[in-house]
Amino acid sequence: VYDATGIPNLQSKVLDVWNTIISGPVRFVASTNPSSPVVIELNPELSGTSTVGQSETFWRNYEIYKSVISINPDDYYTLSEQQMLHTYTHEFGHTIGLAHSYDGGLMDYDHGWDQNEIKEPLRRVVYTLYRQPIGYQMATIVPSGEREIPSEGHICLELILKKEE
Repeated sequence: VYDATGIPNLQSKVLDVWNTIISGPVRFVASTNPSSPVVIELNPELSGTSTVGQSETFWRNYEIYKSVISINPDDYYTLSEQQMLHTYTHEFGHTIGLAHSYDGGLMDYDHGWDQNEIKEPLRRVVYTLYRQPIGYQMATIVPSGEREIPSEGHICLELILKKEE
């Protein structure tokens, strides 16, 4: 993971959060190589918009081959370090394949800056997903029976959590 934004120690904090949850054969590590498969950058195209950050991730053979986490430069200069940590951690959640969770936690779309908790269902999904051997084939029929998880492309796992009755 290459961080072109230059905020000291932020990248390592984000990687520590996700690597602790994964705790398996897959680990994300900091890189000084701008050609790293995962890059965090300031994106001037986001300037003047309400988007603080966004992530675009591509998979091939069930492996991430490219991900760009874009940070709005307007927010880069105005948000606190805690708010930037929240944004980086949220966007990195998209990089590892998570969609918005709508559970009041870190991956919630309408999250507040104080919602840094990664809820237990998401922790279990990430842990299980990344405990598989690298390159593990994930093409399984989803419960509706209509789709398969593609081996390549641009995907996020949409989780629907239901309360027990």
